[in-house]
Amino acid sequence: MVNAIVTSALEKQFLDCAICVIEIMKKEFPECHETEDVHIYLTGVVRNNDAMVRNAIDEWFKFLEIELDNKMAKYAKAVNRITSESAKMYQSLAYRDVDVLKSNVTTDWAKRINMFEKCRDERLSEETRDSAWKMVQKMAEISYELKDKRPPRVPSREEISTNISTYRGSNSAESDSSIKTAFATSLASLCRAWDVKVDVDELHMDDLMRDWNYFLKSSDNGDAMSDMCTKRDSRVPELFHDRFPQFDAPTVWSDDMWKQFDTTNSCVTVLNTIPQKMMSTIENLASKLADQIANGDASLSNLNVEEIGKHVLSQCNEGDMQSFSNNMDSILPALQNLAHSQR
Repeated sequence: MVNAIVTSALEKQFLDCAICVIEIMKKEFPECHETEDVHIYLTGVVRNNDAMVRNAIDEWFKFLEIELDNKMAKYAKAVNRITSESAKMYQSLAYRDVDVLKSNVTTDWAKRINMFEKCRDERLSEETRDSAWKMVQKMAEISYELKDKRPPRVPSREEISTNISTYRGSNSAESDSSIKTAFATSLASLCRAWDVKVDVDELHMDDLMRDWNYFLKSSDNGDAMSDMCTKRDSRVPELFHDRFPQFDAPTVWSDDMWKQFDTTNSCVTVLNTIPQKMMSTIENLASKLADQIANGDASLSNLNVEEIGKHVLSQCNEGDMQSFSNNMDSILPALQNLAHSQR
């Protein structure tokens, strides 16, 4: 926990950084009256009110925690695949993505002066622009430190580029994934349980599964969605209804609805936690074994499970193995639930 003395110093440093940015903007854009007004407000009002300083920090932190989807930022899916966490506005700030930042900024003073647009204005020298960005980034780091939270990991641009290239290369295999087929089948059953009419075949399945995964990784008042689903928290149906209005799902679920929802969730979890190459290897091997059993060339009684496991591992790189290992706590319950649902 951050003690009171350190907290006070950090709060002062946060405000100093914000005022520094405003002063840069005042100097470079003297015609902007909003910038002058905001400068007076921060230096004459907020600086003398600890509660207002803390409120400014809270607003900034909430802005940084906004989750991104691929419609907001083209790198959002890559960040999600690399970190196994939803991409957030913090990463957009680190990438200095002005278009995303200015379109979603919620902090009143930054919005009033059009801060992010000014940060890329050609009238700023490279040195001045860099100084402004560094102050804004420092505000982000301070806000996470005050909240006693670890900032989201920011993958390098090289990591993002490599991940997108790899993903596109495996996209044809992904489109035929049996897990995706299982998700579509389970979703259709869930819609029937809800008594809603949705043509699953007309849904954009990749986008839906991505958004569903973000939903499962979200939280409500500090409670993780995954824990809420396990406990069958009554908030889940209402939150789902708000997040996915296209289904018009009921806001109170029966036991059968919950069971089918759990199965659908498990499909999403498996697809988003088992590395794609590993998943493709497992599915290809399973298909070959099924053909061999059907042709009488193999039987379930003499399958060498250890050899099968070694073969799968031999086709996976170290990064896939690490990703698989890091997600075991999510993968095993999901696989167990899928297996149970087939009984």
